[in-house]
Amino acid sequence: MPLKAAGIDTVLIGAHAANRFRVEVRHTVDIDFLVSDLRGAAEIFESYGYKVRVMGEDAVPNMLSARRGSTVVDLPLAEMLHQSDALWSAGSLATPPQPQFGVQFCRRNEFGSCITSLVHVSPA
Repeated sequence: MPLKAAGIDTVLIGAHAANRFRVEVRHTVDIDFLVSDLRGAAEIFESYGYKVRVMGEDAVPNMLSARRGSTVVDLPLAEMLHQSDALWSAGSLATPPQPQFGVQFCRRNEFGSCITSLVHVSPA
């Protein structure tokens, strides 16, 4: 996979991953990969003819959505420890994730949705 060659670790998430454990298959129009890094991902998808949209808050990208025809690939960035654990458990990360110390809080966006943030605190 070109993402792996670029040093971007991935793990399948979302409905396609959940279907492995479901009795009744949930059909979906997109495929979701949790990623360790977004740097270089847009260029890789664009080289395959995808239209790419990078999303995030405060000019900090945390998700990429790539579309070509009816194919949609979403790449949310692993930002929380449990997400990095998922990459590690899938055998995608070369080193185990390090515990993070911080405070998690919810900030509402213009649609009223909760946006979770983690303020990192250096261990003493």
